[in-house]
Amino acid sequence: MDAIKKVEFAISSPMNFDVYAIEVIQDLNQLNCRKHNRKIVDYIKRVIKGSEFNSQSKFLALKLLNMCIMVGDAEFLDTVQGRILQRLKKFAEHRKTSSDPSRGCDLFSQNDS
Repeated sequence: MDAIKKVEFAISSPMNFDVYAIEVIQDLNQLNCRKHNRKIVDYIKRVIKGSEFNSQSKFLALKLLNMCIMVGDAEFLDTVQGRILQRLKKFAEHRKTSSDPSRGCDLFSQNDS
């Protein structure tokens, strides 16, 4: 199964996440390929930006991205920095002036169906 299919399955439900996220991480460790990294990061970026994905998928995509980042592979980190860091910065700045601890709860809600 190719990398994107594994990512798609991982973010499709919390139950699938537990199975397929591990496979994505294993592939990341074994392949260590810039092209492979780029596919994963670009797909995650498409998910978190796209209105066709619900908030659960977006959350799982960010969770998967975090797991991939925690692997600590320099190539993957470079890919994240170059391709998705600005989008992540926008998320971090969401309602940044608010002191409400739940200020991020509505980050994706306007895109839910």
